[in-house]
Amino acid sequence: MKGIKQIKRLILIPNKALQSKRQNIKLKHLICVILLLLALDTNAQSHLYLETNFLAGFQNEKELNQRKISNAHYLGLQIGTTWQIPIRKRLFFETGVFGKFIKSKSETELANYSSKVVSLQMPVLFGIELNKWEHSGGLTFENNRDFEDMNINSPFNLRVYASLKTSLQIKPRYKLSLSGNFNISKIPDSYLISNPANYISLGVIYKLI
Repeated sequence: MKGIKQIKRLILIPNKALQSKRQNIKLKHLICVILLLLALDTNAQSHLYLETNFLAGFQNEKELNQRKISNAHYLGLQIGTTWQIPIRKRLFFETGVFGKFIKSKSETELANYSSKVVSLQMPVLFGIELNKWEHSGGLTFENNRDFEDMNINSPFNLRVYASLKTSLQIKPRYKLSLSGNFNISKIPDSYLISNPANYISLGVIYKLI
């Protein structure tokens, strides 16, 4: 039995290391793509925006310690800046940095739970401008673990959302936005109890530059 346990450990450790390496490679590729895009068309006029969003989270029913969670509520706030760069006529690339705050409440048969989660996000979106409307889609990257728990040799450091966003210009410097974000990462349910898999957001965008 000891020999079998040792073999299992030898198999699991390389698998975790390999998964972590793959995540790091993907992140490096993403950074390279962003740097290349930022270098494109330097004469084009890019814009910097301040964005504030109110969030409402949702997901399928989850379990905690083999007990179903019910009456789960997820509300939050997202604040950050986005940089929008024209690529071609009406087409643009958008990225930025956001802080996300989520407060959750839920209950099981035995107890009630509440928690607060703070995380960082980086959207990578491509979009099109149609008169006063803008429609974009892409990926949003977020730390899945708390920063003090992140380790290059540990799995599930990051989660990835498929993101869709629509905004309407209401004044020269103001826009209203509606976004949907849907988790596409394979992560354990334990990470989704306090920070839901999906959320929609409604916000205001202010043009800084």
